[in-house]
Amino acid sequence: MDAMDPTSRNLSRAARYLAPLAAIAFFSLTGGCEGADRTPVSLEDLVEACPDVSANLVEDGGFESPVVQSQEYDPIVAGGNLEAWSVDGGAVDLISSRFWQPARGKQSLDLDGSCGVGSISQQLRTIAGQDYQLCFALTGNPGGPPAIKSLEIWWGDQRVDSLTVDVSFSTFKRMGWTYVHYRVTASADSVVLSFRSTTPGCYGPVLDDVKVQKMESQILMREPTWTIYPPRAPARIPS
Repeated sequence: MDAMDPTSRNLSRAARYLAPLAAIAFFSLTGGCEGADRTPVSLEDLVEACPDVSANLVEDGGFESPVVQSQEYDPIVAGGNLEAWSVDGGAVDLISSRFWQPARGKQSLDLDGSCGVGSISQQLRTIAGQDYQLCFALTGNPGGPPAIKSLEIWWGDQRVDSLTVDVSFSTFKRMGWTYVHYRVTASADSVVLSFRSTTPGCYGPVLDDVKVQKMESQILMREPTWTIYPPRAPARIPS
């Protein structure tokens, strides 16, 4: 096989990382879970969505189980069967790729199920004092109002962030997925990771491809940074 010149190699790498993505955002939190400074990074800093820096502590982060039994989606109420995840409040909708485009795999999760605000959680085995990368794919249900969906991310008893995502330009075939990364630190040998919708109505924030991975190095998380590519329907970052 002929050796690839550096320019072709760089273009090949960029195509492999960027082509599958509607949008990518990276965030790093230091000095507390809220109010971190964020400075832009260049396109050279972009890498694949939710890269495998180490083993994923989250079980079924892609919401692939149980398999949707209906043609399009299955509602799951609080206390219902989402297997690896607990549905703690309201209801959620487990959505098949027959209905809309997931970020990865064949299913994703709408946090507003049965026209109510839902929340989910999973207890993770961690190491006290260890830093972890929390990464997930985020968009919203474009089927109805409001156009701007909102949710909270919790790491134990700390709110990591409150995010909003604008789906004004999204469709079921082009959902406008955004990948979000945080650095979080475990304070004990187990932590509960939670996602809570704050969007009233029937069309909520949508999750997929959730990962929590032990950080062996400063990959992605050099300093507080963020970038979005391309600028179509990006997540809105609280000021």
